[in-house]
Amino acid sequence: MLNEDYKPQSSTRRGNAPHLRRFLTTFFRTALEEYREAGCPFGKNVDAMLIWFEYNQKTTEN
Repeated sequence: MLNEDYKPQSSTRRGNAPHLRRFLTTFFRTALEEYREAGCPFGKNVDAMLIWFEYNQKTTEN
């Protein structure tokens, strides 16, 4: 039988901590700025930036 008092903490609630959101926002903006400085070698969208990160930011515009 389930314990009616048991309420697992949602991972969403932990991820919404203000300091974590600020950290992630700052990180994302910095990463996007560096990607733009590299010339957006994989395109001008977020998915392209993530591919660039997979290549360890060593690829620049050809």
